[in-house]
Amino acid sequence: MVAMVLQSRQDSAQFAEGHIDNAIKAKAEGGYTSTRPRYTRNMLKEFHTGFSDLTEAEKNIFEAFVEDHGTFLIFEWIHPTTAIQYSVRFDNVPQIKYIGRGTFRFWSSTGIVLKEV
Repeated sequence: MVAMVLQSRQDSAQFAEGHIDNAIKAKAEGGYTSTRPRYTRNMLKEFHTGFSDLTEAEKNIFEAFVEDHGTFLIFEWIHPTTAIQYSVRFDNVPQIKYIGRGTFRFWSSTGIVLKEV
């Protein structure tokens, strides 16, 4: 399985993590709600990350990775603080924004959401 590119360039200010709710809920006429887990597997994780100040070459590498994997192919991602490896996929297609000024040509991609599979 392919590893995510430019992992060392992730912006720590963009990092967050949480769990994906796996409950199925059904409301009854009496006003109560019954719930059950969707599956017996533990709750999956969701990670938010991003990149700041990417050079033109780094932007092209990341763009090619996104185009190859889209939101459908699974890849390996290493947690930046625990170094645990997760199998993830993009939840949405990351957007890349130009943030350069004058002769400084930099790009950023924030709001990247990765879901564990």
